[in-house]
Amino acid sequence: MTIASPTTAIRSDAQLVTPLWQMSLEQRRVLWRYSRYEPTPLQLAAHLDTSRLKLVAGGERGGKSRWTGEEMLTWMGWRGVAGRFWIVGPTYELARPDFLHLSNAASYAGLLVPSSLSIPQQGQCSFETVLGASIITRTSRDVETLAGEAPDGIAMVEAAQQTYESFLRLRGRVAENRAPLILSGTFEGSLGWYPELWASWQADNLDGGRSFSLPTWSNEAVFPGGREDPEIRAIEATFPRDVFQERFGAVPCPPATLVFKEFSHLLHVQSCPYRSGEPVQLWVDPGYAHKYAVNVVQVRDGLVYHIDEVWRSGTVAQELIAEVKARPWYGDVSIVVMCMGGRQHQGMESHAEIWRNLVGAPVYSQAVPIADGILRHRTFLIGPETREPRMFYDPQCKGSIWEYGQYKYNEVRENRPIRELPIDRDDDALKATAYGLVHNFGFVEQPRARPQVSVRVRRN
Repeated sequence: MTIASPTTAIRSDAQLVTPLWQMSLEQRRVLWRYSRYEPTPLQLAAHLDTSRLKLVAGGERGGKSRWTGEEMLTWMGWRGVAGRFWIVGPTYELARPDFLHLSNAASYAGLLVPSSLSIPQQGQCSFETVLGASIITRTSRDVETLAGEAPDGIAMVEAAQQTYESFLRLRGRVAENRAPLILSGTFEGSLGWYPELWASWQADNLDGGRSFSLPTWSNEAVFPGGREDPEIRAIEATFPRDVFQERFGAVPCPPATLVFKEFSHLLHVQSCPYRSGEPVQLWVDPGYAHKYAVNVVQVRDGLVYHIDEVWRSGTVAQELIAEVKARPWYGDVSIVVMCMGGRQHQGMESHAEIWRNLVGAPVYSQAVPIADGILRHRTFLIGPETREPRMFYDPQCKGSIWEYGQYKYNEVRENRPIRELPIDRDDDALKATAYGLVHNFGFVEQPRARPQVSVRVRRN
């Protein structure tokens, strides 16, 4: 196809009914020829996938920002009508690299209106195209600012550094126009909603999304030897296997030592609004050097909803209770559940006495062995019979959610005995959860072995 300029060709196809994220390779190459882009096989596979929602995880220098810019270029170039497009980062600065790739590609393709280009040293960047499209960078720091508009396409960049709540907000923004949404970024650790979503989208899923990996070695312009490039081999010899796989291979590798492997952002983190007038329980694990954890819970129909939390270090009970009293749910607090250690005096009032005196609610405690608490905890992350979650966390319960990714067993190494109990660190809110679950639902009943009875038959 010989053309004088991409704009001419684009305008001639302005009436295309194909969704803008499903343009053919031939149509894409019209623009890529001008933007000087030759995708690698892995980049091309992600471009040509017909899913409206895509997640592209990149290894370091894997080309994810270039991929994002060139994908958005085809959205704007072939739409043929005015549209609004967002590049959303955790900060304006982190959205800038993808914006620069896109603006450069648009300039090469003859789509950029030069006078519209705005790239301040700090803050929002923007430009417009000759076809009437507008592109701006936004930040998800204030999620509420992402409401009120229905863009024609969104790129959520450095997505692993943003919250699941931000993703859900952006997913809602593209619903009205049935617009495409792409997520890109490196894995900031192998735990959290972003790697979980990547794993979910590797197969057929209810979201209709698809995920891809662009490992570092797929960028053969930088590493011409690909996977066998000497520099890649040298990096592999330097880093631990799991770190190399995650950082350069763009494949998450969760630690095998996690205590609660069942916990999932996609399953367990959701909006848990406070229901006024219904009883509120406070599940408490006192601490000073450790976190002082207060889980704010409502139990309904056998399901547990963590509606809020107070999770602080370096504070005393009186200060924490003052913060608890300022929360909107305080008037419905019915009971406090805490560990047996909360009843120890240590030369002063016990934590249990302080809570009972200042809150005025009964305080319950009982001994919960660590292994028994973990077992009961697991039955609420995934119900044994239904295989469905029975416990949920509001996104603002950041302390509890963080602890699920930190609470681990010791690694098993040669000449080192296996310790059955996890490391007693980064588990304060999770301990409080165990106390509350056992108080409400009891311990898990272990199946008892049937006694063996020896029967002798007398023969006459």
